[in-house]
Amino acid sequence: MEILKHRKEILKKVLNLKKISLNLDNLEHDLILYKRIKIRLDVLRKERKDLQEQIKTNKPVGPELDNLKTRIAEIKTDQESINNEIWALEDSSILDFIKLPNCGPLTVFEDEIVSTLTGEDNTDIRAPNHTKDAATPNLAKDGLTYKQLIERDKLLEYSNNSHSAVYLNSYLAQKELSICCSVQERLEQEGFDLFSNPDFVSSVGIEGVEGDSVDTDLFHLNPALNFEDKESLNGMFLVGGASKYAFVSYFARHIIQNTSSLPLNLFCIGRQYKPVPEVETDLLLTAQSTVINFISLNNSRLQMEQTLDNLIHLFTDILKEYATVRIVKKGVVDLDLSEECRYSFQLLLPVSHKYLEIGHISIENDFYSRRFMFKQKDADSYRNIFTLTGNVLSVTRILAVILENQQFTQIHKNL
Repeated sequence: MEILKHRKEILKKVLNLKKISLNLDNLEHDLILYKRIKIRLDVLRKERKDLQEQIKTNKPVGPELDNLKTRIAEIKTDQESINNEIWALEDSSILDFIKLPNCGPLTVFEDEIVSTLTGEDNTDIRAPNHTKDAATPNLAKDGLTYKQLIERDKLLEYSNNSHSAVYLNSYLAQKELSICCSVQERLEQEGFDLFSNPDFVSSVGIEGVEGDSVDTDLFHLNPALNFEDKESLNGMFLVGGASKYAFVSYFARHIIQNTSSLPLNLFCIGRQYKPVPEVETDLLLTAQSTVINFISLNNSRLQMEQTLDNLIHLFTDILKEYATVRIVKKGVVDLDLSEECRYSFQLLLPVSHKYLEIGHISIENDFYSRRFMFKQKDADSYRNIFTLTGNVLSVTRILAVILENQQFTQIHKNL
């Protein structure tokens, strides 16, 4: 209701850019009507409770008792009628509400380059008229692309079973392990806790994040035992433990009793699974990736924004060791339904001459808390939790960056 009330015009523009067809005026009308009906229902519940207590305490007899019982019966009939109104309203509007995208003060309509930092001296090399050429090392002209290096040194094998599955050999396998270990150590030094998530989540977990578990292109299992196909809304999906779906689903209907533990920063090192439509084999286009994923739970919007600033500096510090880092604030067209904003952390491929997203931070505000009903205990009430999620880095994708950049490091050593 607050989003419609205070950000209606912004929402209209967001819906237009994302090509989502929703009538916000109708939704607002339904919400107002829903709140009024709920108030009527609460009044009747209170009256019925008071009458029942009056009968229990005063023990009336005769006509007085008959009048009280008659009124209770009338209230019960009214409650049933109101509940039918509520259910009809929910059936007609709930799907539209689920499709409402998240938006807020941090939402931007077009991509904005926040900064570009070199790895060695941490210098901001962004210019007013920033172009990718301005950040590209001169050595790139004589180097090999990551694809050429992989083929030359036989650094991986492609699976015969899937065009998007790869097996790392030699240097790449060792590098994947060392990256996971070094980043884990750094995150633990910064107060993060290592977490283990399941690889599978139910339809509810997908719907809460994406708004629709039927049209999603995520891997889903065939019906078996306690779950069915995805069209039944009781499906099971393979997403990987190092994914937002697994993290957020874990906290569904969860209550954090000790709010002093917030912010709570957790990370998971594991797999992410997502279908790849391209048929070309490529290290950057794999259905299964090794990823270091995180979630941050915060007690307020202010604490969330403070944590965001800390994470931007931390992730930049981790990634700048590998290559030139560019941070881009993504526009609404590229945002998921749950994202108010996303900061994309991109590393430069000097030979392929492009930036590649290696990690990101998604700002969801209290979107997940409202959808999955996980709360924090505050005296005698419950308040929403404010989340940040994303990838610290994709280990599989950063291997391509390392391959292209290390050849120039070797050239410098030889010189």
